[in-house]
Amino acid sequence: MSKRILLTSLALSCVLAIAFTAFAEDNANAEETAHLQFRLVHAENEELIERSKSDPENFVVPAGYEKMEVPSLLNDKVSIKFACFVEKKMQMGDAEIINAYTSKSKFGQISIEIKFNAEGAKKFERITSKNIGRQLAIVIDGKCYAAPTIRSPISGGHAEISGSFTKEEAEAICRKLVQEKPGAKKQ
Repeated sequence: MSKRILLTSLALSCVLAIAFTAFAEDNANAEETAHLQFRLVHAENEELIERSKSDPENFVVPAGYEKMEVPSLLNDKVSIKFACFVEKKMQMGDAEIINAYTSKSKFGQISIEIKFNAEGAKKFERITSKNIGRQLAIVIDGKCYAAPTIRSPISGGHAEISGSFTKEEAEAICRKLVQEKPGAKKQ
């Protein structure tokens, strides 16, 4: 069974063992705006993965979904951690983000803190309340970076994405997330 990352009611806190270096290289121009989406993973994802592996020639991706791979960083090399079938329709985008900044845990891990506006906070709480037990994919610029399982409603208007990336990479992502948004705070 693949390791699932928990969503808590205090923050969207997920360990993204991924190659943010690849993200930074693909998106080297920090002046461009990053596009973040929260999208649901198919409720029967594990069964679909097994079916796609056992009969890849005849497997058909369910309508309204796409297969995405969640990368991980292992010895400075990108490998695939797991695959998931993600809704093409986003549940929530980055329009509701009013601030994004980096922080550091007591263990020295860099994270990206996201603050939603009032509408975004309500929307995120509604999404997490209605989808307990489902995975919520975090998609940035068309790439799935994590798909943690929602364990409880998340209220308060804050989310945290933590992972294996440098402070510089996290800052570049934050700048892109708040670039040119009305009411957004600059770092």
